[in-house]
Amino acid sequence: ALQKPRLCVSMRLSVQPLPQMVSKAGVDVTYEQAGGGGAAWFWQGYREWEQASFQVFERFVPQQVVLDIGAWIGPTVLWEAKVAKHVVALEPSIKAFRACCANLAANEDDVQSRVTLLNAALDGQDRMVQYSNKGDSEDRMQAYSEKQRAGVVDARAVTIEYLRASYPILEKVGFVKVDAEGYERVIVPSLRQFLREKRPVLFVSLHPAVLSKEQIKAVVQELKLVFPFLWEVDMMTPFDTERSDFGGGSHGGTDVLCTWTRLA
Repeated sequence: ALQKPRLCVSMRLSVQPLPQMVSKAGVDVTYEQAGGGGAAWFWQGYREWEQASFQVFERFVPQQVVLDIGAWIGPTVLWEAKVAKHVVALEPSIKAFRACCANLAANEDDVQSRVTLLNAALDGQDRMVQYSNKGDSEDRMQAYSEKQRAGVVDARAVTIEYLRASYPILEKVGFVKVDAEGYERVIVPSLRQFLREKRPVLFVSLHPAVLSKEQIKAVVQELKLVFPFLWEVDMMTPFDTERSDFGGGSHGGTDVLCTWTRLA
């Protein structure tokens, strides 16, 4: 039988967290400055990182139940935890997961209590998968040869059905973020019924450096089948589903905002 995914509350930190605060999109975000939680990046790069994405978060995250797929070291989760009702977040890389846990532990108890952080990937089936474990924002799931196995870990993958059964608060989900370094090609179709039933706002990052143009177009077509409105990250321009280039953005790919109503 598959073991349950590791939760942040089960992690024991080796040192007492030393909180440091940085302002991001109107929110004071607290992170861990002493350990391996990416403190230098938070201090030097976080303020300017993904500014357009955080304008989306400012509009749609407050007071919502959030499903954050691809937590990394916590730059979105820590922000969401300050304004959302609750955040269920997944991060498969053990290095990034531990860093995210350390950063979360630097926060007040009421902030920590609003986050359920799992060391897991979202997938179309419950299983164990191979996942790179550099701890950076480009860790991803794929099949590795024996020569590539150095630095690769076995990670728990779970389905949306597993998450719904384990964390009933997701029945009230209002916002879903997917940033999975190319695995959106599997995640988006696996969420189809969940999205149609719960009707959250969805924000998906596309990764043309990892996926072929045909694979990305398949993801976009899936989004078109589910949502009546697709938008560019500016929240004003309808998303061009027939575009020839899906590059751009601060991560090298286009973001798609998916809503159930027309945005004013």
